[in-house]
Amino acid sequence: MKQWSGLVYPIIFGVLLGGAVSIGPASGAEERELPMQELRAFAEIFGRIKEDYVEEVDDRELLEHAIRGMLSGLDPHSVRKACHE
Repeated sequence: MKQWSGLVYPIIFGVLLGGAVSIGPASGAEERELPMQELRAFAEIFGRIKEDYVEEVDDRELLEHAIRGMLSGLDPHSVRKACHE
């Protein structure tokens, strides 16, 4: 199973992101493309952690940590708000 997990997680992320190649605000402003190379790197790292980390990590816990990391890079108010929702 471990040999497949390196392929499964990138495929899952690819399928999830496959239909959503652009994002745009509701106001109708110009759409921006998602940074696919960075998202592929995220999926690869996610799969490697799942496969090779010393302890088993729950998918939801791992994604929650990733989200908190993204928010902490913005400002302390965003993290505090997201963690209390």
